[in-house]
Amino acid sequence: MATRGHDRFYAYVWYPDICMDFIHRSRSTGKGGGVGFFIKNGWEFEVHGDEWVIEHRDAYEGLIIKTKYSTGKSRTIGVIYRPPGNDLNLFNSALETLLSKLTRSKDEIFLAGDYNIDLLKINSHAPTRTFFNLLVSYRLVPTILRPTRITLDSATLIDNIFTNVPTDYLDSAIITEDLSDHLPIYVITKTQLPTLKKTLAYVKRIVNDSAISTFNTLLNEANWSDVYKACDQGDANLAYAIFIEKYKSLYEQSFVKTVRVSKKRNEIKQPWMTAALLKSCKRKARLYKKCIKMPTTQNREKFVTYRNKFKTICKEAQRQYYAEKFLECEEDLSKTWRVIKMLLHGTGHANLPESFVIDETVSNDKNLIASKFNEFFTEIGPKLAESIAPTDTSFTEFLKHSTVSSIGIELTSAPEIILLAKELRTTYSEGLDEINPKIAKCSVEAISVPLAEIINCSITSGVVPDSLK
Repeated sequence: MATRGHDRFYAYVWYPDICMDFIHRSRSTGKGGGVGFFIKNGWEFEVHGDEWVIEHRDAYEGLIIKTKYSTGKSRTIGVIYRPPGNDLNLFNSALETLLSKLTRSKDEIFLAGDYNIDLLKINSHAPTRTFFNLLVSYRLVPTILRPTRITLDSATLIDNIFTNVPTDYLDSAIITEDLSDHLPIYVITKTQLPTLKKTLAYVKRIVNDSAISTFNTLLNEANWSDVYKACDQGDANLAYAIFIEKYKSLYEQSFVKTVRVSKKRNEIKQPWMTAALLKSCKRKARLYKKCIKMPTTQNREKFVTYRNKFKTICKEAQRQYYAEKFLECEEDLSKTWRVIKMLLHGTGHANLPESFVIDETVSNDKNLIASKFNEFFTEIGPKLAESIAPTDTSFTEFLKHSTVSSIGIELTSAPEIILLAKELRTTYSEGLDEINPKIAKCSVEAISVPLAEIINCSITSGVVPDSLK
């Protein structure tokens, strides 16, 4: 798929419901401009023919990649942007040089771009006819045959995707959407894609009031004599091992794991988008389509008025949504940062780089990258210490009085454990023990006595159980 917006042209190598990487080449001089690709995350490709494009950057901006099918067959995909006003004869000459090199192999070729050359004027404009004949001579034909930029006074076909793939193996179309002043275009090809394995089944415990009641009953009836015996012997490690083994056994017995199948739902990417706003968005799309089909002043004004109103309401809905979110978590720093992350990056996950430049060499060795990161952070302290000038001032100048108080840990009791547990914030994230914190909090009264014995044993013996470290 290809689209243009704000003096930039982007080509999408697109697959449904997956994350994508973005590679691009910015304009070398001046503001704006640039071309790029959105490519399926993990899809193998390589930037191709950089020297050919850079050699003619005065004629056009471009970026080319080469990919391979599972069968081993190669495909070359390019994106080109010719700024309006550039010498068309110079561009045709540079394009011929590029095509002569791209067509040396038997690759499938796709050249998407905003060429700013109106193919509807082939019969009346000689340089445009030269451009078209040049592409056809290399067996590249256009996939878009209708105007891609429509105004009240004009309709021009200046965006296109040229290919040497037979039309029986592809489908192309124009999307009537107001992403920019150019209509987005796309091509769908028949190809052998790697099968994406999606696990629809997941494991979930049955947690309800009845199960929690059963769990508490089993805990109250449990025999904790082995735990008390280990505590009497001063072995906190053994006492906790016996306790957690019995606790988890009753936990597994009460909250049975079941396999469930997730249902795919059409989720709204913008959480502030209400049903009413979605309805308005569809109406906006219909008005735009009508404006494109019948570009009268009345239709244009009606669309622009509705679009501007819609944008204003969307911005206010977004502002109100996040204002309420921040109020909900004003006393919870972790939730606040979660909202900030969602605001900056959306609901998706940020893509991490797969390679780093280490000692002026690009490396994707995970062990080397991890080692260099560890080396960087472990050396921060010593390097900062080296940068601090030596001084004759003693630390006693800042700590003039010694502290006479010391810290002491008192033994606990079952009532204290129950009281402290009730004051803890209820969460649902499980740890390595796979125990739901909310369930543990609900069952604390049943285990408060053996838990107090283990804690007191740990304090008196000075030993923290291994499984808690």
